Amino acid sequence: MLVNFFRSDRTVVPLTLFLICFSVQFFSVITAVDFELIQSQSALQLSIDWINAKAFASAALGLILVFLTTILIGVLVNTCNISIRKSFLFSFAFLLLTLGTGEHFFVSIQSICNLLLVIMLLRLFHLPNSAAAKSIIFDSSGLIGIMSVLDSGNVFLMIIVWVGIVSFKSVTLNDWIISLCGFFLPCLYLIAGLYFFDSIQEVNNWLPTFSIIKIQDSKYIVLLAMALLFIPALMVFISNYAQKASIIRKMLGIVLLLFVILTVKMIFSGGELSITTILIPASIVVGLFFDQIKKVIITESLVLLFLAVSSYYYFVAYFS
Repeated sequence: MLVNFFRSDRTVVPLTLFLICFSVQFFSVITAVDFELIQSQSALQLSIDWINAKAFASAALGLILVFLTTILIGVLVNTCNISIRKSFLFSFAFLLLTLGTGEHFFVSIQSICNLLLVIMLLRLFHLPNSAAAKSIIFDSSGLIGIMSVLDSGNVFLMIIVWVGIVSFKSVTLNDWIISLCGFFLPCLYLIAGLYFFDSIQEVNNWLPTFSIIKIQDSKYIVLLAMALLFIPALMVFISNYAQKASIIRKMLGIVLLLFVILTVKMIFSGGELSITTILIPASIVVGLFFDQIKKVIITESLVLLFLAVSSYYYFVAYFS
């Protein structure tokens, strides 16, 4: 069974995940798949555009980003005991959703931010059991600062760090100061760099803009596929929420808050829809669904349905 194979932490499972990533990326290169790339205002955008102009470089770096994020999600869940048993189901859920969106073929600001977001959650979720709380707060806030430099809309993710601090420890004034210092340090480097290159006026391009997203016809197909998999997963997630230990409930509450913030950010970010924005919290919800459902036939059916609808999106996007 497809889902049952990933219900373990054997070495063969991450190797299989890598093989899937590599196979899809290799296929995208030899068939010259050409999906529309989501543009983003960033100091790195010119470099990213240059990389994406080279098919093999784009596919290789895209593979590295997706695979690292996939594995780190499994590490996050297993080390923080979010799942009952250690497995790569959450990694499989992320890879499944990522391949279904069709946005993994290129290097993008969002794919980089997703990797940084997983690292941030990995640091933040170790706050309750760590003796180096100040270091974790500074690191988590600093990662949000870097993500905000890459995409200014990520500034609202500081709410996640602050909620985590309040949830996991007794808050002191030093914690807030350390958090703000960690967040503003990357922003300070950005302003200093722009000033050094006499481009301080570019700060205006960094400020977030708000407008309703525009959804292409083919993107509605992906939204339907996501809904078919995510909605039943969310229902199971909420129904089992009260059965978790207190610390796990706080972590899952942060995941839901993260999903809400990223969804609002996605809706009001303007431009074309980029479902990649919500993949991290969505994959954790879907992974818990895969882990907790006793009847594997249900998960298998939903996965196959998701793959069918996503394949139709690939067909429409490829020939449009």
